Amino acid sequence: MGVFPKALDFAQRAIEINEALAEPHASRAYAISRSQWQWKEAEDEYQRSIELDDSYPTSHQWYAEHLTAMGRFDEARVKIQKAQVLDPQSPIVSTAVGTVAYFARNVDEAIEQYLQTIKKHPRFARVRLRLARAYAQKGMFTHAIRECRQGLRNSSARQTEMVQLGQV
Repeated sequence: MGVFPKALDFAQRAIEINEALAEPHASRAYAISRSQWQWKEAEDEYQRSIELDDSYPTSHQWYAEHLTAMGRFDEARVKIQKAQVLDPQSPIVSTAVGTVAYFARNVDEAIEQYLQTIKKHPRFARVRLRLARAYAQKGMFTHAIRECRQGLRNSSARQTEMVQLGQV
């Protein structure tokens, strides 16, 4: 049994205890989106989470990532910018700003955002991997390899970094 069925179960239980909390709706949406690919149901849960607490940045971030996966980049940009306003110091939100740009095929914008994130959070491994992917997309393989290696030094979960280094 993977992590998502457990996450769904716990989120559902939390909703049953208190339907008015934004966090379990966001968690349920994330798990549905990532494991069951029930796009409409996930979107409804993200919207419910935001309706309950518009100041919860994770709802906006995850919803932006969901919208990005759906190819709805303009909407995703609005949501990720809202998340960034709500939590301007978050390395994962800052990285997600670049990721939305990357998938919208604005690779230079993504690279610029990732570099800004690294300036503030130099040991955040995920941003290094995203930057490596963007560099590879542009054919800047030496830069991509360097970022993968830096990500390896900064991460305790080395599998993803090793796979990406091998791909580059």
